[in-house]
Amino acid sequence: MGPVLNGLLKLQSVENRLRAEKAKLSRCRRNVVIQENLIRSLQNALEAKKEEIQLTRVQFDRLELELKSRDEMIGKLRASLNIAKTNKEYSAVDLAGGVYRGVDKAVPTIGVWNVMICQKSLDSDLVYNLVKALYEHQDYLVKIHPSASYTTPENAVTYSPIPLHPGTVKYLKEKGITVPAGLMP
Repeated sequence: MGPVLNGLLKLQSVENRLRAEKAKLSRCRRNVVIQENLIRSLQNALEAKKEEIQLTRVQFDRLELELKSRDEMIGKLRASLNIAKTNKEYSAVDLAGGVYRGVDKAVPTIGVWNVMICQKSLDSDLVYNLVKALYEHQDYLVKIHPSASYTTPENAVTYSPIPLHPGTVKYLKEKGITVPAGLMP
């Protein structure tokens, strides 16, 4: 074989290696495109997760605020309950449905007993007559407001937060109701 043939063989060998390298380069380019697409896909997924995390944080903050508000409300209710338990002038009552417009069903609440307050110096006969009229015409008061059914002499001596006026004591004793020492004037 002559030098030309050897040169051609070498050239063909170099061309074959060049084709093989071009094929490798083409496969590498396809792999790079695939990897770039994968990276874009992962970046999009990462952005979506970041948005999801942000939404979750906002929801968490909102729920935490709601929980804090509920805890505060529970604290207030517990305080009200403690007041009701420690102060006999407050009591748990059910506000009957139909008493007030827009309240159709019974609503549990805290009630305060009716108390009529007057000066200790007010004339005893005047107070006696007022108390007598109040208790002996209770049916009239109930027509005005159903809660007046609780305005009774028995409840006066059971739930009064303050001492009674001498005119009130006189009426209660006439009705045979014992007045506790703590309510005596």
